[in-house]
Amino acid sequence: LIDPLSEMSLSKGLEMIFEAVPSSIVQIYALLVATERKTDAMFSILVSAATIAFTSSMMTYDWDTSPANRVEVPQFYGFIPDKALSRAACFLSMTSFTFAHVTLQVSS
Repeated sequence: LIDPLSEMSLSKGLEMIFEAVPSSIVQIYALLVATERKTDAMFSILVSAATIAFTSSMMTYDWDTSPANRVEVPQFYGFIPDKALSRAACFLSMTSFTFAHVTLQVSS
């Protein structure tokens, strides 16, 4: 059938595509047509962007740190370092960059 990593990535990807992204679009539309700007709406948009960033970063992290993937295709997988602190820094960097990217895409 399907291996657990692929199944998890598929479910995360579907959640992102069919829940977080459409939710962001609806929230931005509501913010644009609203007569007054509410901080709750802005916060909700930022939470949706953070969800998208975290989910996509976690998918990348899971695939890159998979021992099987690193053995099977070492030229592609393995950009995330092996040391714990370096892994955390790399994950935080990926999540921050993706959050900034999604926020800029959504606001433009």
